Amino acid sequence: MLLSLQVAALALFMAFLSLNTLLIVTFWGNRILMVAAISVFYAVVGAAVLWRTLVRIRSAAPPFEATVGELRKDYELSRAEQ
Repeated sequence: MLLSLQVAALALFMAFLSLNTLLIVTFWGNRILMVAAISVFYAVVGAAVLWRTLVRIRSAAPPFEATVGELRKDYELSRAEQ
């Protein structure tokens, strides 16, 4: 299954790369403008995804929070029994 996902990701990446090449070749007269526009688009998308990811990381619960809570309860119960 993992190999299938990797093949699918590679195929989609190649299609994406081909689309970018097609856009540049189609607008060859304005190739500098087209490359700049594509670069700006990717920079904006990348910045938005990075910002959203950082917001989600900051608002997420600490890892293993439930496990640590259960261990604290067990510790308190064992201390109370002694």
